[in-house]
Amino acid sequence: MYKKTINIKFRKRIILSIYFLLIFLILLRYFYLQLIQYEKFSSEGESNSLRQFMLVAPRGLIFDRNEEFLVDNQLIYDINIIPKDFDPSTFNYDIIYKELSIDKTTLDSIVIPKKKNRIKQFLPVLIKRHVDFDVKAILEENKLSLKGIHFSTFPARKYSSDVNLTHVLGHLREDNREIEGSNGLEKYYEYNLKGTNGVEYYYVDSYGINQGMFSTGKNIDKNYNPIQGDSLILTVN
Repeated sequence: MYKKTINIKFRKRIILSIYFLLIFLILLRYFYLQLIQYEKFSSEGESNSLRQFMLVAPRGLIFDRNEEFLVDNQLIYDINIIPKDFDPSTFNYDIIYKELSIDKTTLDSIVIPKKKNRIKQFLPVLIKRHVDFDVKAILEENKLSLKGIHFSTFPARKYSSDVNLTHVLGHLREDNREIEGSNGLEKYYEYNLKGTNGVEYYYVDSYGINQGMFSTGKNIDKNYNPIQGDSLILTVN
């Protein structure tokens, strides 16, 4: 009888010891995650809620000897989609087809493959270039039903109609979303005319809606504005 009582007490002690050990391990793990690993998880969560957008720098202007412009910049609008924020189940394909002439099959084939990529899902995917302000305004009014859509500006070249120097001034070309001179003065003075691109970070909520610009954060550079390229003054009239 005495031995049986001892065995019962011993078992209780073992069970209590295991119980308190488990409690200790849980508290230790909680302490590790909440205090030691806080900065790591906080940084990762912050990065997942931010979207980085490149601001294309306007090129330098080109003037004649009287400082009358020969080549100017004109902003055009590009329509992009962030694959991570794109939700096919709620996306308003009808208005995209009506305004941009892009059907559902085409749009899905562009965006969905990148949505499955761990890196590319956060990068804007260009779906339409050279959109006028009226179309942009219509899409912006319906932004709540266009989850993941993003508007960006792009500085296109505007040449003076009074001067027939296209062969001298040259043209631009796009290479991997970078605009560069392909011939003429645009190419020869590429280093001078090309500006420095800027960067902006924006908060995005769980619905893919822009919640405003992000100013500073750990391990993330500040926003900075693009710097326009240097202008040229030619000796021609």
